[in-house]
Amino acid sequence: MDPKPDNPLAMSRRRLRDAVNALAEPIPVWDGGVCRWSDAVYMRLRSSLRGAPTRSVRLVPDSRLPCRADVLTLLIDIDQTAAIWEPNGKGTVERLRQVAGQDRRPQDCELLDGYSATVEA
Repeated sequence: MDPKPDNPLAMSRRRLRDAVNALAEPIPVWDGGVCRWSDAVYMRLRSSLRGAPTRSVRLVPDSRLPCRADVLTLLIDIDQTAAIWEPNGKGTVERLRQVAGQDRRPQDCELLDGYSATVEA
């Protein structure tokens, strides 16, 4: 842990870790006083990529994408960004964790804040 929690580098590193955790880690959900774990936001995006089948009785096939285009676009953006930031990872979540866990210099605060803003968005 950083010795001075109010220094800019510690705050930037913490913000990035929190942003990555919000995207990549399971989420606690309280239901009737019982804590259950829900899939991470990133994993929920992956699983919602496939659109729900329609219950149409049409005999002519629809002209639709086989997946949700908005989710696909977002996942491509997340995956590409993580690959640019950390090319030596096995998957997007691992890459984001590596970026958040790297040692940084005080001069890197602006870079870390940019990473944080991107992940938060």
